[in-house]
Amino acid sequence: MDTLTALQQKIERKGTLDKSSKVRQALNQIFRYAIARGICDSNSAAELRYIAETPESKTPYPHLLEEELPDFLRALDFSTGRKQTIIASKMCLLTASHPGMVVKSEWTHVNLELAFLVVPDRNMKIRKQHVVPLPSQLVELLEERKQMTGRSKHLFPSIGPKSPTMSTDSINKMLRGIGYKGRLTGHGSRHTASTLLHEHGWNPRRIMMQWYADYFDALRGGMSHEQKAAFQQRAADAMLRYQPAEHTQPAAA
Repeated sequence: MDTLTALQQKIERKGTLDKSSKVRQALNQIFRYAIARGICDSNSAAELRYIAETPESKTPYPHLLEEELPDFLRALDFSTGRKQTIIASKMCLLTASHPGMVVKSEWTHVNLELAFLVVPDRNMKIRKQHVVPLPSQLVELLEERKQMTGRSKHLFPSIGPKSPTMSTDSINKMLRGIGYKGRLTGHGSRHTASTLLHEHGWNPRRIMMQWYADYFDALRGGMSHEQKAAFQQRAADAMLRYQPAEHTQPAAA
């Protein structure tokens, strides 16, 4: 039996599945660092997730794994749903944000020039502001959106009088309409992001979200082995050169 598989199963036998997940994440980061340093050529921990036990008590929101994303992204591009629903869905995907936070976003909270969104206290479970970096692909979509709804207070206003914003279920309806009923929900996009980013060794930061959006573009077009290797190297290089620094939280535009 492979040593890493044996290690994972040993941890799982003790009933500490959360610890097993954290160990897998740490192993992935170690191997990616080693690859970047030329110590080894492959990540032996990359496939452990496929044989890992999952908690029976928790049922995660339906979400997609990396191999399912190319078909989904192309289906999303060809959706006949409303434009604002498609953009809201992409915003959930590219920022790993709750659908409720996305649909309640206001233009006064967005700075497209500096590429960030400030989520005010009332939209957060923890009473503090939260700054969400916006990848360039999403900035482009929101610039298009602003030309259409710039006079509205909200990014995604309702077309009826009952609510000032579109319903969060509009996103799920659109996903069901393109054939992903039971396979992906707006909330599930957070699990997709978390899984993919952890597998590639990322910790939360702005350059990670841009890498994530670029990775989606490559998956949509059909990623080659060379492209995937380049993305892996890009992630490894970022981890090597990134030095945390103190930053002042930007003010909303």
